[in-house]
Amino acid sequence: MLSAPANLEEALGVLPGPSFLSLSHQWPSESARTSATAWLGHADSKLFVLAYLPDAQIWSTASGHNQKMWELGDVFEMFFQAEGHAEYVEMHVTPSNYRLQLRFPDRNSVVRVRAGEAFEEFLLPDGSFLSETAIRPEDWVVFASIPSSMLFGAKRDLSGRKCRFSFCRFDFDANSEEPVHSSTSDYKELDFHRIEEWGTLVFE
Repeated sequence: MLSAPANLEEALGVLPGPSFLSLSHQWPSESARTSATAWLGHADSKLFVLAYLPDAQIWSTASGHNQKMWELGDVFEMFFQAEGHAEYVEMHVTPSNYRLQLRFPDRNSVVRVRAGEAFEEFLLPDGSFLSETAIRPEDWVVFASIPSSMLFGAKRDLSGRKCRFSFCRFDFDANSEEPVHSSTSDYKELDFHRIEEWGTLVFE
């Protein structure tokens, strides 16, 4: 538990600490780029995420919210599934602070999106969570404020609750066709929706 940061500037002062998550699992592994890192905290029935994403070439063609950000360039992705729930949420933030927010009723729903169907069916309205970004010389930073209702269906004190999670990243270069993927999860196959391989988060 911490004092609720109101914006990115405040988050930079209160969230970084000795414990952090590293997006150290990379595909293709030979790229070995500097790992992104993320810190978490919660207060006032909200989850806060602060991520540092080292990037030699920050690039995205996203032009608005709720676009298919993973096809448009650099993006930081957050996945959460509350304990005891089949549904889960997927949230994206781009360097220019465009957001994508999705809720899937179960793991199989994403198959329809990959087949070119039903993307709009799973969209949540922009503003379902809030974010702020900063682009700096050697990295870009994301601060996200996520209401507990996104994870648990209603406003809840997060203390003592559990959820599965994965933080992931698409790191594009403007001249490359394929991005470097990275994650906090050590996926056996490169599929960010393999929920069984996500980590477990216990809110203290």
